[in-house]
Amino acid sequence: MTRRVFVAGLLHETHGFVDDVTPEAAFTRHHGAATLARLGDASQLDGLLAGAREEGWELIPGPPPPPAPWTTPPSLPSAPR
Repeated sequence: MTRRVFVAGLLHETHGFVDDVTPEAAFTRHHGAATLARLGDASQLDGLLAGAREEGWELIPGPPPPPAPWTTPPSLPSAPR
């Protein structure tokens, strides 16, 4: 029986000690078929994809994620008058 595995997301922090700020434009989001196309790109996701292929799993990519919380300004309370 083939296992069906839903791939919803993978996040990896690698620059915790860098003084520079990395803008969101430097990151790439992959979803849908683009997620499965990452096989062979030496990323963390590539490891999951390669293992799934070895095991004969059927991977089901998740839908596009909602906007990242840091890209939406928070609602600020109104100042008292």
